[in-house]
Amino acid sequence: MCLPITGRGVVMAGFIIDGEINVGDRIELNVKGTVIKTNIISVEGISSSNVGLMVGG
Repeated sequence: MCLPITGRGVVMAGFIIDGEINVGDRIELNVKGTVIKTNIISVEGISSSNVGLMVGG
């Protein structure tokens, strides 16, 4: 799930399969075959395995 927030970025909800992430990390997203590089602006824990990320930049 992705929700754009004007002037802030995009909030994405999902889960992390392996590893860890931190604010400021640069990530690559594969969206319909296109690779998008972006930065993590904030991380929120929804449950033990689900997270919400704000990405942008």
